[in-house]
Amino acid sequence: MFREGYDLRAATIEAFARADITPRVALDGAEMGSVHSFVAAGLGAALVPSIVAVDDKDVKVLHMSPPLERTISLVRPLQHTPSRAAVALSLEITDYLSEHGWPANASLDLRLIHA
Repeated sequence: MFREGYDLRAATIEAFARADITPRVALDGAEMGSVHSFVAAGLGAALVPSIVAVDDKDVKVLHMSPPLERTISLVRPLQHTPSRAAVALSLEITDYLSEHGWPANASLDLRLIHA
C-alpha cells in the first residue's frame, strides 16, 4: 500500500470501501520498483499507477474498471519568477502533449488538462 499521505493511498482505500472490500495490506510504503519486484517474486498483487504497470515474463497487468483517477500537476514556486529553462520545460511538456498526445507506451488513461 502506498505510504501515509500519498494521494493514491486515499484513492485506493476509497475504491475498496466503495466496493465494500477491506484490503489486507502486507507491505506499506514501498517504492514502485520494489512493488513490481515483490509481485514478480510471488509475494502478492499490487495496485500501481498505469504509467508504471508493465507486463513482463513474471508479471501480468490487469486494468481496473472503472479506473482510479488522479490529477498530476506541473508546479513551480510563486515567490520566484520562473527561469527561462523552467518556462521552456513547461511549454515543451504541454505543447508536446497537446500536439502529439501521450507516448504510445504510456497509459491511455492519461489525459492533459489545461488550468
